[in-house]
Amino acid sequence: LLAPLGYMLKILTGKKIVVMTHGLDITWSPVLYQWLIKKSLLSMDKVFCVSQNTAKECRQRHIPEEKLHVIPNGVDFKKASSINQDNHYKNIQARFGIDLQNRPVILSVGRMVERKGIHSFLNNIFPLILKKNPQAYYIVVGDGPCRSLIENTIQEKHLQSNVLLTGQIEDKYLENLYNIAQVFVMPNIPVQGDVEGFGIVILEASARGLPVVASKIDGIVDAVKEGCNGILIDHLDYENFAKKTLLFLNDSSYRQQFGKDAQKYTQNTFSWEHISREYYEVIKKLCP
Repeated sequence: LLAPLGYMLKILTGKKIVVMTHGLDITWSPVLYQWLIKKSLLSMDKVFCVSQNTAKECRQRHIPEEKLHVIPNGVDFKKASSINQDNHYKNIQARFGIDLQNRPVILSVGRMVERKGIHSFLNNIFPLILKKNPQAYYIVVGDGPCRSLIENTIQEKHLQSNVLLTGQIEDKYLENLYNIAQVFVMPNIPVQGDVEGFGIVILEASARGLPVVASKIDGIVDAVKEGCNGILIDHLDYENFAKKTLLFLNDSSYRQQFGKDAQKYTQNTFSWEHISREYYEVIKKLCP
């Protein structure tokens, strides 16, 4: 949303200006904003896009191809925890009053908005998982306007014993959850005017060796490379989404090997050391 500021800075200083675009900052629907964002982006010397989907949204607004450059988000591997695994479970039990030591845990992290698809997962996918693995436990970290809808779905589906909504939590507890979960899910659904620009939480999960099952939609396809750090599923293919999630829950050898490979791929592709070099090379050519 700072692109208009870049436009003003360019007028005032005459300097070359670059901007990074994510997704909603391009697709936010008010007519005046759409006029302003297009005018602002057209004035930029370079428009960095975090995904091919974001670049597509820019093209639809007639931003010239030569201005666009796709560089994905990065992830900080220094945040990955070295805490003993048993302590992760103890910390979660102390914080939330639940013992997950012998429960297979599915994790989602993100704002509770419609596009995240949490209510769809609870309605259509999680019940299929529970039929095969009744001990499965789903934890959702985050808050937002869809929380009441999600809470109602949990009650209607009688899932109270298998779901925890943590709300906003401290980073140390999020780190605990990343480390005790068996699989990370991102069950996004299409919502007009509200796209997933990238999906940084996918990288956070992969950086900790956590396999990902996600909807094949929006910028998520730039964060997940099929078979390398996750599996992409059509958002309406509930059976397959449940099947792939169960595979990671039930097969520890497969899960551990996949997680190691995902961690290695993510470090080689999305570490900030790698991503910052990409930015540097592009900006260096712009400002020789």
